Amino acid sequence: MTRIVAVTPPEVTHQSSRKMERNTAMNCKHFSVITALVLLSLTSFAATKPLNSPQGLAVDAKGNLYVANNGGNQILIYSPAYAQQTAKTISKSVGSPSAVVVDALGNIWVANLSGGPSGTGTVTEYSSTGVLTNTFTDGIDYPYAIATDGIGEIWIENNFNSVVVYPSYGGAPIKTFSFSQPVTGLASHNMWMALGRNGITELWEVGNYLTGAYPVGGTLPSSAYALAWDSAGNIYYGTIEDSLNITTAATNVTSVLVTLGYFPWGIAVDHARGRVYVSDANHNQINVYNATTGALLHTIQ
Repeated sequence: MTRIVAVTPPEVTHQSSRKMERNTAMNCKHFSVITALVLLSLTSFAATKPLNSPQGLAVDAKGNLYVANNGGNQILIYSPAYAQQTAKTISKSVGSPSAVVVDALGNIWVANLSGGPSGTGTVTEYSSTGVLTNTFTDGIDYPYAIATDGIGEIWIENNFNSVVVYPSYGGAPIKTFSFSQPVTGLASHNMWMALGRNGITELWEVGNYLTGAYPVGGTLPSSAYALAWDSAGNIYYGTIEDSLNITTAATNVTSVLVTLGYFPWGIAVDHARGRVYVSDANHNQINVYNATTGALLHTIQ
């Protein structure tokens, strides 16, 4: 990214009165949207086909698509040819899944809105073959987004107001970041983490934030709920304005790629095939767009 600016850690941010007024208005907007999302994410839609309120999405190194099928309590897997791999469906310990991510080793991580000792969710880890290997409950509170960074740590967005970082091998959280404004999405690219915030997306350099030093970061415009970063460093945003936006790494310019006409619950990018997957939970489908032109390529139902 070429436009790099200092980002103050969330605990010590100071704002001018004008900016505070703007943020108050944006907070109201985000609060209304988030309230609707919480209610919708806990409601199962009647679906005669496999997709039932699909939310978070992920793509692995082979181009397979992973779907957090919220209403069906499953992780569904589709081939690059859009065929459902029914034998690979993951359902053990999956409860109202909101997000899914595949790490560099092929392990599958799922954020579940239900389960756990307090009933406020879990994060479950599966091998590349779908075998349950770990369950995280400590510090989990309605996890709506999940990402893995370049050193294998797991970043979990809790209830829109905090981010918890776990070591991939389990145990207690390494860091917890609290926010006074909504955090609505997470995505990683090497040693950078993108956080969808109130009207902007913040770029954090992972090493600095884990060690407690906050000297470097960046900000980009968006009102992102879902985020995805491709291998070239371009960032795709599913916004609360029902659009699919992109910030191009080469120019650092943000533009609208597609006017969706529906709320984007999840985004995943298959850079090798030039595709962007966007989940439409309200209509139990996933739309596939050309990553460069925004043309609709396919709809998975």
